[in-house]
Amino acid sequence: MDLGNVFFRGVPLGFSTPAIATAGATDGAEGFARRFGAGLLTTCGLDQYGLPNHDAGQDLPQHGRASELAASGVRTAAEWRDGRYTLEVAGWMRQWRLFGEDLLWERTISIDLGGNTLRVRDAVANAGFTPWPHMVLYHMNFGYPLVDSGTTVTLPGQQAVRLRPSDSQVIEPGTVVGMADEVTFTYEVPS
Repeated sequence: MDLGNVFFRGVPLGFSTPAIATAGATDGAEGFARRFGAGLLTTCGLDQYGLPNHDAGQDLPQHGRASELAASGVRTAAEWRDGRYTLEVAGWMRQWRLFGEDLLWERTISIDLGGNTLRVRDAVANAGFTPWPHMVLYHMNFGYPLVDSGTTVTLPGQQAVRLRPSDSQVIEPGTVVGMADEVTFTYEVPS
């Protein structure tokens, strides 16, 4: 339940590849490069992100398995809430392995009709019999024209950063963005 091709007022917000229209895992060292569809949001985890590695007796694929998990129990809602007409989709995914992890992940995506805020709410629970670590990385794939000359990126507690097409902005390892924090990307639309 990642966010593929997302548009705001007809303008694409994310970068996507032809793989966004494909499904299923591709194994091997090239797997990630062949299946990475990008889109506005690719979720990495639930047991690892970063380069492929071997840990605790298992091979872990690049950026984990989260973006390949099929959603179940998908439900939609379109209703008035607090004076706003809200569109919502929700579902749950399960990352499971015999004698390994059993992680349940519920995602809710919502937007108010006519609004400009997209909300993603995640909850991950360990449904297994033993403690199991998990991690999540929200891989935001901003693309042209959202990221272009004049784009402003604002992160919690930091000054706005002016980006040029050749620049990149990284939240430093160890930076903690709490669940109550907001990360805001501001795109200045040319008039």
